[in-house]
Amino acid sequence: MNTKPNLTRRSVITQAALSLLIASSGITALHAQAPASVNSISVPSGNRNLPGFLYRPAGDGPFPAVVVMHGSGGFWSNDNPANGMLNHLQEWGTLLQSNGYLALFIDSYTPRGIPGDFKKKRPCFDAAWDDALCSPAYERTKDAYAALAWLRNTANNVPVVTNRIGLLGFSQGGETALASAVSSTVSRTWKVSSATAWQVDGNNQIVMQDGAPKALTTSMVNAPAPHKPVTDANGFASVVAFYPGCGFYSYFGSTTSAATADCYMPYAPTLVLHGTVDSLWTSGQPTLLFNKAVAEAATLNRTSPMSMIQYVGADHSFDMVTMAPQNLWNSTSETADQYAKRVGRDDAMAHFNATLR
Repeated sequence: MNTKPNLTRRSVITQAALSLLIASSGITALHAQAPASVNSISVPSGNRNLPGFLYRPAGDGPFPAVVVMHGSGGFWSNDNPANGMLNHLQEWGTLLQSNGYLALFIDSYTPRGIPGDFKKKRPCFDAAWDDALCSPAYERTKDAYAALAWLRNTANNVPVVTNRIGLLGFSQGGETALASAVSSTVSRTWKVSSATAWQVDGNNQIVMQDGAPKALTTSMVNAPAPHKPVTDANGFASVVAFYPGCGFYSYFGSTTSAATADCYMPYAPTLVLHGTVDSLWTSGQPTLLFNKAVAEAATLNRTSPMSMIQYVGADHSFDMVTMAPQNLWNSTSETADQYAKRVGRDDAMAHFNATLR
């Protein structure tokens, strides 16, 4: 069995000047520390209350924290709250907790009357299935900042380091994370591409492409701005997005044209993790969004804070697969998705440790 890291399965694209050196120190406790815990919570977001869970590490804190946004498959296992969170989210709760982070998970779907798998819904502003109900660009960003405010609210008695709170998202939640971190320097007029007609086949059935209906014609319509903090400094300190869609229905500019400034740039160190056979990656839109961030940063004489890591052969939702047994790591028996899940979690934690510690 090959026990050496297979570097051909991972490549890094970065402009961010981040050190991934992690410092640690041992502190001897002089009193009994609080035990680790998992508690149900409710986060107010506008006129809704978002159910969720708070994973608290052992100790008295204060702790850095991470807000976690679920993907388009929903928050609950088998779309049933009685079954608890999806397994991969529970794994992340334990992982963050064991590394000394508060982890706050929130459900964006149930309070909006979305019955579960949002992937079956159609793109923006369609009268039948209106994505504006839970757009990752301008609706779910409200939830991200509601969670940030909840952590900082002293009335909730959460022992958090208020300026060291990160944001983690998966798929549509990854889109939410990227949109939530857009810099105040981006001042565009916010529009989205709206389908005016759908392509149908010979049986008059709507044609599906990459899990979504295929538009026959589109037009650009006005859309609300993404929810932002008063200043960038009041926002999240770090962002990680797993396999996000990066087209946003042209919300951050054209999804096909060359990158220009005043389209997109995150205000915080941002890491995007993608598999190379994911259709969301092969669309070219993640690379274009990365280049938009570079173009915006260039106008400010800055280095873009956005980085990307590709996992060769990995598909969408790789973080949801079952991890390979350790004796199969870096062998031909470890699938590309299993490798991406294992190494992706290490990469994400290294990013958070470098930016939140």
